[in-house]
Amino acid sequence: MNFHNYEAYYATYRKGGDRDDPLARLPPEKFYASVVQQGPIFAQSPIFLAQVHCETNWYRRGQPYYKVWPGIAKTLINFPLNIEASLLKSPCPSIAVRFPEGQEPIAFAHNGGEVPARCFLMSQADHQKWGQILMIWIDYGESAPLSTPVPIYTYQSFSLAPGSTIEEAVGKLPVSESIHMGLPIDPQATLDCVRLACALCFLDKDPSIIEPEVLADDLRRFEDGDEELRKRLVAKAQRRGKVGWNVGRQIEVTPHVRRPHFAIRWTERGRAVPKLVPVKGSVVHRQLAEKVPTGFGVDT
Repeated sequence: MNFHNYEAYYATYRKGGDRDDPLARLPPEKFYASVVQQGPIFAQSPIFLAQVHCETNWYRRGQPYYKVWPGIAKTLINFPLNIEASLLKSPCPSIAVRFPEGQEPIAFAHNGGEVPARCFLMSQADHQKWGQILMIWIDYGESAPLSTPVPIYTYQSFSLAPGSTIEEAVGKLPVSESIHMGLPIDPQATLDCVRLACALCFLDKDPSIIEPEVLADDLRRFEDGDEELRKRLVAKAQRRGKVGWNVGRQIEVTPHVRRPHFAIRWTERGRAVPKLVPVKGSVVHRQLAEKVPTGFGVDT
């Protein structure tokens, strides 16, 4: 199954730039610093500066990503937003969330067709005015009509300051006037992306649902191997630039869990730490139910 890739501004610039352009030969961190110092006027906008910060962090950590598989995506979109926003914590300072090509779980109607969300980059950062915020750049396939098309991302952010739920925090921060230009984005689709992003924050690295991605040739060994072999295969993949995790890959196989949902369970000492827990729905091929990934389909 193929998944969309998040294309950062650095990758776009190098793809369409002149080989003799000194900017195109710079590593990511120096490239972004140079763009801000010497670049066009749009490079000084607050939203672009935030994107520069987040994409720099993303490259610095090896371009990490989540591949969200179809069997779990719709369930994650049902994540409740009536939770204290300050409890959210991104699994990485910046991480791309990628959807499968042709099976994108989030889309909206436009001109007789559908516009899917292909992927998004989410990042947590400290803002000088609003404190900790979660930022999301969503790729709906829109691009600027230049000689080399530059992706145009839909931006959403909200404060993680104590005292507000996620639902209350979403939309409180100022919105750029650019939201009214170009493709008319359905706010519900953007809200679904926010829900999915928040669900991933609470899942963190739950091994029953999220597993590290390895090289294709090593997948069978990874599935059959012991813990030590699995660690070596993950390290090998990361050395080759594959810093990613599959979310819900095993839910693609039987038994199929139909319409499961997630619930917040308060864990650890004093029940102070919330965790998103999968709760069972109806099961198809019930005789194979014992093969459901550990922790999924169990109401705790």
